Amino acid sequence: MFETIVRYKSNNERSIFDDYHELWDSALVSAHLLANSKKRVPKLLADLIEERSLSYYIDPILTEFRQGRSFRYENGKLRQWHSAYASELGDPFKRLLNDPGTVNARFLQTGVIQQIAQDAIEFQESILYERLEANLGKYEELDIDREEAKPDAVIPWGHKLETQQDYDAFETILEASRAQATRPLRPVVYTSTGKISRGENRTELVQLLNNEDIGECFLLFEDLDKHDTTESEYKHIIDFVYDLSSAGIDPYFYYGDFFANLLHDFGLQGAAYGTIHGEQYRESVKPKASSGMSSRYYLDKAKDFLQIQAVVDIMTRADEPVCECQFCSQHFDDWLDLAELDEAEDDETALQTVVMKHRILKRWEHARLVEETGVEDVVEDLQEDFKDISGEYSSSQQVASRKTLQYIQRWRQAVENRTALLEN
Repeated sequence: MFETIVRYKSNNERSIFDDYHELWDSALVSAHLLANSKKRVPKLLADLIEERSLSYYIDPILTEFRQGRSFRYENGKLRQWHSAYASELGDPFKRLLNDPGTVNARFLQTGVIQQIAQDAIEFQESILYERLEANLGKYEELDIDREEAKPDAVIPWGHKLETQQDYDAFETILEASRAQATRPLRPVVYTSTGKISRGENRTELVQLLNNEDIGECFLLFEDLDKHDTTESEYKHIIDFVYDLSSAGIDPYFYYGDFFANLLHDFGLQGAAYGTIHGEQYRESVKPKASSGMSSRYYLDKAKDFLQIQAVVDIMTRADEPVCECQFCSQHFDDWLDLAELDEAEDDETALQTVVMKHRILKRWEHARLVEETGVEDVVEDLQEDFKDISGEYSSSQQVASRKTLQYIQRWRQAVENRTALLEN
């Protein structure tokens, strides 16, 4: 199985979780969404647990508070959703957001790290049941018990690993989380492609997890970007996934594009992604400007999100048929229909809904593909897709100048270079 884990970060994404739960394996719910939802999100999760035996996890989002002011308004006040979550965790986390204003484990005393780590685990294991219990009517009873309401695994505070102090802090986080948790731990190994380029660093990370008796983990590479990552860096990622799997640790990507699927044969067990974008993580340090959801479409031939006009330009000139998935085929007879819906001001929500459903379906199909097909055949299909549209992609005036399709070649070459690992 290759687990498809869909991020649930905003109420705008609710339709995916209400109606299309057959197209994903588990949900990764943002802690600040649950902290702010008294009834709707908890009830939705409870219904899915009962109806589908849903797997769900809670993203503790503590990495967002490591540095900068992205969790604040321009005037310095905590954003409403972040403030609610801080109140749920309480002190010392809430106090630290006032002085000095960030929460970076590297600079905290051991006791403070332990308390925040344990508070984050307690939140994950208790919040859903507590919300459901608080909303019971006088003569009502819950259909699930406290244990059933817990996530399948809990995610410790994911601290960025750069210096030795970071490694020490992360060990403290893991130890404290294990002491608090009643569910399995699935920690986030938050590092960089540069860090794992050296074999001794990969070995150290594997040993760290083994020492803490960790059986599964998420991998988070902040600098992983299909348009910037080199072939060598992709090879090192494959090596790291293979090393973890060989050591008996099941790795998952915390953020992942199609490349994640190519690692299934090397031991990757799944990947998390968003309903609109959410294929990569970049630490944000500045307050976020309010903006709507941008209209981008997941072009399966490119395995990437592109602006609608770019999609229409490329696919029309390449004489490629419109996507035949159940969602696109209901709304578009040709690519110009997609452009028209994008330009219709009154139909912005309708377009976003179609784009989300199309995205979820494609990712589900990708997961099933790598489960049923060897990686050598998958990269052959990628090469065919590359040939079909590469000329039109490179000549399109609608595609940003920094973007090329060469990441497909880098994926293919990295995988082909490492297939010898599969023969061992």
